[in-house]
Amino acid sequence: MKHIPQHDEGWQNGKGYRKQPLLLPADLNCPGALVQIVEIPPHTTCPDHHHKLQTEVFYILEGRGEMTVAGETIQLGPGDLLTTEPGEMHNAVNPHDEVLRYVVFKTNWDPDDSYW
Repeated sequence: MKHIPQHDEGWQNGKGYRKQPLLLPADLNCPGALVQIVEIPPHTTCPDHHHKLQTEVFYILEGRGEMTVAGETIQLGPGDLLTTEPGEMHNAVNPHDEVLRYVVFKTNWDPDDSYW
């Protein structure tokens, strides 16, 4: 069993977002697996990028926003789920006044597998 309380420590700033790892590969007993929480501030964009190896699963917890994946824009809100496959260019946009917060489940994760 593992209990991960939410706290304000351990956040890492990225390009238009901040993230906090929740479960690392060792925690999941699965090399290449990662679970993190991501926040995109109001009126902010996480720019286009892709991953050569990773599949990502995004589960929206709160807020509203949109992601463009391979040229298709999808409106997202709480409870929505979206995936991206390796090689798919994607971004996330929060045009609203509240924070967009979601959990990301990654497979084949490698810390150097983001291409902006």
